[in-house]
Amino acid sequence: MGSRDDEAGIRPIARPSVAYLFMGGVPALALVLAAVVVDGGEEAGARLALRHTARLSFALFLLSYAADAFPRALRSSLGQLFSSFAVCHLVHLGAIVWLALVAVENPFEPAALVGVFGYVFMIIAFTLSFSAAFRAMPGFGRFHDGASHVVWAVFMLTLAGLASEGHVRGVVLGIVGLVALGVRVWGRRARSDATA
Repeated sequence: MGSRDDEAGIRPIARPSVAYLFMGGVPALALVLAAVVVDGGEEAGARLALRHTARLSFALFLLSYAADAFPRALRSSLGQLFSSFAVCHLVHLGAIVWLALVAVENPFEPAALVGVFGYVFMIIAFTLSFSAAFRAMPGFGRFHDGASHVVWAVFMLTLAGLASEGHVRGVVLGIVGLVALGVRVWGRRARSDATA
């Protein structure tokens, strides 16, 4: 029978590593700064920052989401990777606020409220990545697993919306997201078979 850290594919971490926080935050802030330089501080710049921080967040999230396919030695650092994603996605939230402040008309559709659930469950999964929360919650693996699936689903719904509007990137990134899910399931089954 696997240990509790195997339930979610990651080990709980005592505290986020500064290096991993920088790995998520610094590139995201650089993308926001680049957007300001290229398109200014108005709506065009906000939309550019929004797009690119979303893509970086998605990439970092998929790295942590596919944790089950990684060897045990690498899985031990995936909790830190999730913290990188969380910081990057908070910068993305800042870009959302920026757009809301400078847009001439309301730039958000009702469907955007789905993203709120993504942030709520991201915070839950991030909190559950720490040892204190892990020790206090015997079902850590199941809760973390569920929260990660919700975040994945929110990303996929967003990409499905883009695809339905004819954006090729919605289709391409959606396929990447499905591949990540497949890798996660494959890794989980492979590890289960190895410990059976």
